[in-house]
Amino acid sequence: YSTIVTNLDVKPDSPLEDEFCLYKKNKSCGICVKHCPSGALALDGYDRHRCYVVLRKNAELYTEFGSSYTNKSGDNPNSVSSEVCGKCVVNTPCTFFIENLDYNLKKLTIHVIFKYLLYSTFHQ
Repeated sequence: YSTIVTNLDVKPDSPLEDEFCLYKKNKSCGICVKHCPSGALALDGYDRHRCYVVLRKNAELYTEFGSSYTNKSGDNPNSVSSEVCGKCVVNTPCTFFIENLDYNLKKLTIHVIFKYLLYSTFHQ
């Protein structure tokens, strides 16, 4: 799954019903846990506070992208940087392989369009 923050007017579709996480599906993976730089993600749980420490460090580094908390005045202290990581979902099998692709293609099309828009926006 991906998260995209936008101010575009997009009609939502129905949520995906299939389980694409291979660990949740049949315990055959766990790569996301190995990718987590903070150790916040584990096979038996998630420590959101530990993850947030990394997000705040990233926010200090990535100030040029704005924030999902940005307000019009820019006075909000949370509006100056991006609290992002996403290392856990990079290059994992569940982000590349989806069974019944024909069934899910319609649902995934919007994600591909957004990725193209984001790529073309930052690589002009």
